[in-house]
Amino acid sequence: MEDAAEDGTRSILDLDHVSDAPDFCAVTPLPDDVLQNLYGTTKPTREMVEQNMDFFEDVERGQGVFIVLYKDGQPDQVFFAGYSFD
Repeated sequence: MEDAAEDGTRSILDLDHVSDAPDFCAVTPLPDDVLQNLYGTTKPTREMVEQNMDFFEDVERGQGVFIVLYKDGQPDQVFFAGYSFD
């Protein structure tokens, strides 16, 4: 990351912390109201998210989001999505 300087790595490596609110170089959980609106639940499955990624419209450059994915009503995976700065 030091070699990349202000240009960044142009990869997920530029997202270096978790934040409660959208911030540059951070991932934030997709809010429950957005999950409910997109998927009809706050516990979406992988299949639900794969079929609807409309949340990307609100993700800014240099920021990311994550969604806990559920299987059989239990947390199963974490989905990360975002945009590089370039």
